[in-house]
Amino acid sequence: MELLLNEAEYDLWGRATCFANDDLTDEADIADYVFNNLPKSYPCVGYLEAVQNPLHSFNIRFIYPQQITEWAQQFSM
Repeated sequence: MELLLNEAEYDLWGRATCFANDDLTDEADIADYVFNNLPKSYPCVGYLEAVQNPLHSFNIRFIYPQQITEWAQQFSM
């Protein structure tokens, strides 16, 4: 999980998290993947969700401030 405040932070996080040990993927493919999975807005929390798919072992997911506010309200009940 990572707090992402802007697109530059997302780009660094996405590349480091999704392609850290991948020397085989072309830079253009990495850039496309990162771009195609941009969050809807910032700030947000980015995380990887495991999936049962032989082609992709994870999906990028985001938690937005509204969801965190809702959870905080539930905790304070």
